[in-house]
Amino acid sequence: MNTQGEITGLAHIGVHTDDLEKSIEFYRDVLGFTVDHIAEIRGGAVKLGFLVQGSCVIELIHNPGMEVAANRQAGIIDHIALGVKDISPLVKRLEAKGVAYETKEPGHVDLKNGAKNIFFQGPSGERLEFFEYL
Repeated sequence: MNTQGEITGLAHIGVHTDDLEKSIEFYRDVLGFTVDHIAEIRGGAVKLGFLVQGSCVIELIHNPGMEVAANRQAGIIDHIALGVKDISPLVKRLEAKGVAYETKEPGHVDLKNGAKNIFFQGPSGERLEFFEYL
């Protein structure tokens, strides 16, 4: 099989942030991601933080001196859905850390054999979802 010129999967999801450290703390300490590496590009004008959890890689993008994230309007991409196992303890853990959800409890989704989901926001207003197939 010829594997040249094929998409192999999702490399990462880029999320703009106005406070790189606060966002790193949220993804690391609240959601359980591991910091893979921090980089600077454009001569240090832009800082990037790459965080990993399972096969999910989040690239936090920070432009020092510019409030980019807070002023961005919602675009075509509505949210980042994080696949989870056993959604209830995760919801309780985030509630204990002061994270607010869009709904009081996980909702049921009629997909395949069913699913549960719940939406919440990250520190720069990014919309996140816990999603569990049943």
